[in-house]
Amino acid sequence: MRYLLLYDGNCGLCDRVVRWVHKNDDAGVFYFSPLSGETARPYLDRWFASGPVPDSVILVENPGSAGEKIHIRTAAILAVARQLEGVWRALLLLELIPRFLRDGAYRLVARYRKRLFPHPACQWSSGPDSTTERFLP
Repeated sequence: MRYLLLYDGNCGLCDRVVRWVHKNDDAGVFYFSPLSGETARPYLDRWFASGPVPDSVILVENPGSAGEKIHIRTAAILAVARQLEGVWRALLLLELIPRFLRDGAYRLVARYRKRLFPHPACQWSSGPDSTTERFLP
């Protein structure tokens, strides 16, 4: 597993982002787990033992290896964009905006995301097929 994308499993916007990444991940390098899931727990304990888990999507790069690294907020979105092919790489233009501004906008959207994007009923089923094998508990 090269990338593990941790997301709020009760957020409609997060659900849409995960579906978008899954759909556009032609190389199949992304795996997904909700922040509240058992897969996420060891990473959250390791990286956020001394403080609260950020209200953010979290990308774990090279999970479980000596080179493990995390990206949060817009850094996570940009790290995802670096791995996607085609027009989605244009998201990297966001790097031209200072991080404190990008992350400020991210925090603003995060504050209201559950009101703006109600969470749909879970549409991911379990089972070893091409749709669900990269969705971890």
